[in-house]
Amino acid sequence: MQNANDLEITRNQPVFSDAASDGPYSAAAITSWLISEIEELLSIEPGHLAVDKPLLNYGLSSMTGMILSGNIEEHLGIRLDPSVAWEYPTIESLAVYLAGEVKSQHLSVSI
Repeated sequence: MQNANDLEITRNQPVFSDAASDGPYSAAAITSWLISEIEELLSIEPGHLAVDKPLLNYGLSSMTGMILSGNIEEHLGIRLDPSVAWEYPTIESLAVYLAGEVKSQHLSVSI
């Protein structure tokens, strides 16, 4: 089981860069940001989130899920369905989805 102590936290730092090694958005960088964001949003002590456990286990409600969705949109500069936290219920699955979605939405804007 991977937890927050295994990842570098990069709160309030953009997830993307201009360097293109694997592309500008990585699931690992998004995971780090999500951990920090969710810890703050749900008042969870740092290091107590497991990326493979459902966010509902930590007290995610419909209201905090909507807030999280809006915060993700603002941070990544993309549009999301407000139910994204229920469709991808773990940090791990959400980060992988978001990495693909960011690339997709940013590529379609630049074309």
